[in-house]
Amino acid sequence: MNEAAEARRYHYAARLNDALPHYRRALQLDPADDVLRYDTALCMMQLGHAEAAAELFQQIHPASTAWQPARAPLAICLRDSNRPDEALEPAHQAITTAEPQGWQWMLLGDLQQRTGQQTAAIDSLQSALGLDPTLLEAHHLMGLVLQEMGRFEEAIISYETVAAQLPMERINIARCLQHLGQWESARDALAQLHQLQPARVDVMCWLAHVHAQLCEFDAMDRIVARLIAQLRVAAPAADDVPQPFTFATLPLGNDVHRQLLDHAAASIQTAREPLTRVATRRGGRPRIGYLSSDLRHHTVGALLTGFFAAHDRSRFEVYLYDSGRQPASNNDAEHVDHVGSLSDAELTKRLHEADLDILIDLNGPTYGGRPGVLAYRPARMQLGWLGYLSGQQSPWLDGIILDHSLAPADSQWPFSDQVFRLAGSVFPAAEPSSPPRRDRARWQLPDASPVVASFNSSHKLSRSLLECWTEILREVPDALLLVCLAPQAHRGFLRAWESLGGERARLRMLSPMLPEQYLDCMASCDLFLDAFNYQAGATAIDAAMAGLPLLTCPGELPLARLGSSVNRQLGMPDLICNGRRDYVQRAVALLRTPAALAELRQRIIARNQDSALHSAARAADDLQALYQDLLGE
Repeated sequence: MNEAAEARRYHYAARLNDALPHYRRALQLDPADDVLRYDTALCMMQLGHAEAAAELFQQIHPASTAWQPARAPLAICLRDSNRPDEALEPAHQAITTAEPQGWQWMLLGDLQQRTGQQTAAIDSLQSALGLDPTLLEAHHLMGLVLQEMGRFEEAIISYETVAAQLPMERINIARCLQHLGQWESARDALAQLHQLQPARVDVMCWLAHVHAQLCEFDAMDRIVARLIAQLRVAAPAADDVPQPFTFATLPLGNDVHRQLLDHAAASIQTAREPLTRVATRRGGRPRIGYLSSDLRHHTVGALLTGFFAAHDRSRFEVYLYDSGRQPASNNDAEHVDHVGSLSDAELTKRLHEADLDILIDLNGPTYGGRPGVLAYRPARMQLGWLGYLSGQQSPWLDGIILDHSLAPADSQWPFSDQVFRLAGSVFPAAEPSSPPRRDRARWQLPDASPVVASFNSSHKLSRSLLECWTEILREVPDALLLVCLAPQAHRGFLRAWESLGGERARLRMLSPMLPEQYLDCMASCDLFLDAFNYQAGATAIDAAMAGLPLLTCPGELPLARLGSSVNRQLGMPDLICNGRRDYVQRAVALLRTPAALAELRQRIIARNQDSALHSAARAADDLQALYQDLLGE
C-alpha cells in the first residue's frame, strides 16, 4: 500500500496522528497533487494545527477540483489563527457554490461579526438559519450580534433558542436583561443557571454582583462563600472565565482576586504572540496613544473633557483611538481615529503601524475593552490608567498608573503590576461649570434637619456600611439619610435598611437624574458618606464641585481609596477617617455641629478654585512628567 492510501486508511479510522506522517511523505513524493494537499491540510486542521493547515490550503491551485472544497476549511483555519480579516475572502468564496450549506453561511456570519460587520453578519446568519434552523451556533451568533448592536430584546429571543438545549446560554440572557434594566430577571436567570452548574465560577461571580446591585447583601455573602469554597477545591476550567468587573468589589481576599485576574489574563494571552518591533525609537516627538471605548456618554469621557487638548504638543504627539460603537464628538487630541468597527487584527495592525512609544489603555478589564489587541503588544510600552483603578495582573501591561493615595509607597502592593504614581490625584476633571443651586425644598428636605447622603451606585454598598449609617442616625435623632440609587435597587436597600433597625421615615430615596440635577441635589445636602469597598471617584469630584463634604474611610485596595485621592487633591485630609469607628464618630460630631458643616462647605468651595482638582492641565502635566521619566527624555 502506498503512502497516500496508508494515510487515508488511518484518516478514515480517525487515527489522525498516525495518518499525518504518511500524508507528509506522500506529499513529498507528489507535491503537485492538490487533492492530497487538501487531505493533508484537513488532517492538520483536525489535529489543531490551524496555521500550518491554512498554509497548505492556500497552496491549492484555483483550477484544482480541491480548490472550492478547501475554501471553508481555509477560512476556519485563518479564523482560528486569529486572522479573521484574511478569512473573509475564502468564506465568501465558500458560498459561491450552486447549493451553499447553512454552516458555510454561519461561518461567514461569524467572521463578519468578528470584524465589526454586524449588519452583514445578520444577513448571513439569517441565510444560515433559513437553510438549517437547527444550527444552535448560528442562533448564538445572532444573539451576540444583536446584543452588540444594543437590540437586547431580539438577542434574548435568539439566546433562548440555544438555552433550551445548552443552559450556559442563560448567562448571555442575563447580560441582556441587565442592559434592559431588568436586574431581578437577570438574577433569576443566573440563579437557575447556578443550580444547573453549581461549580461555574463565572456564574457565581456574576450572580453575586447582581445581588450586590439589588442590595441583597445576605444573598451576595452566601454566593461569595460558595465561590471561595469552590476555588479552594479546584481552579476554574479554561472556558470558565469570569469578567473582572463582576468580582472586583466582592469580599474575596487578595489571593482569590489575583487568582481570578490571572485566569482571565491567561485566557486572553493564549495563542497571541507579541509582535516584534525595533527597540530603538525614531526621532521626533514621542508618540503617546490613548485607547478607550468610553469616550461617549460615560464617566471616563466626562472626566477627560479638555484633557487631550491640554497636552504640550511641542513635546508629545498625541493619538486618540476611540473604540466605542459610535464616535465621541468632544475629542480634541492632535490625531483622532475612530476604530470601533475594527477587528482585533485590524486594530492591532493600526496601532503597530502608528509606532507608538506609549499606549495608555483607558478601559482595563471592563466592558468594551480590547485586551485581545493589547495582548499582541502593538506599542513599545503599554500602561493602564483610569478605566480600572486596581490591580490587573495583565502581562501585556508594563504597569498601571495610580497615585500616592490609591497605592501608598509605604504599603505592600498585593498585585504583580508595576505601579507608577502620579504627583497629584489619579483623576482628571473638567473645569467647573456654573455653581450648583442649594434648594432643600426642591428635594423635600427640611431646613432644620441635617441631611447625610450617598450618591454611590448600589453595587458599591454593603451591609457593614449600612450598619454604620444606622448607628450614625441613632446618634443624631434629627438627621435624615438621602440615597440616590437605580429604582431596581430601592426595594432591596429598604429591606436591608429596616432589617438593621433603620427608620423608613428618616430615609429619602431618589433615582438617577441628569448631571446638573445631581449637582443641585448634592449642594442641598450636608455630608456625603462614602462607601467602603468601592468608593466614589467621579462622584466625589462632583460632590466637591457642589460644595458637599465627602467623609471617607480608606481601605486596603485602590478601589477602596478613591475618595481619599479626591480629598487629598482638594486639600481636605481632615475628611479622611482612620477606620470605621472614626468614620461614625466624625459623622456624628459634624452632624451635631451645623456651624462646622457650614464652614466645611465654604472651605470646599474655596478649594475648588485653587486646589487644581478640576484642572485638565494639572492631570496632563502629571502624566507628561511620567512619560518623560519613562522615555528618558
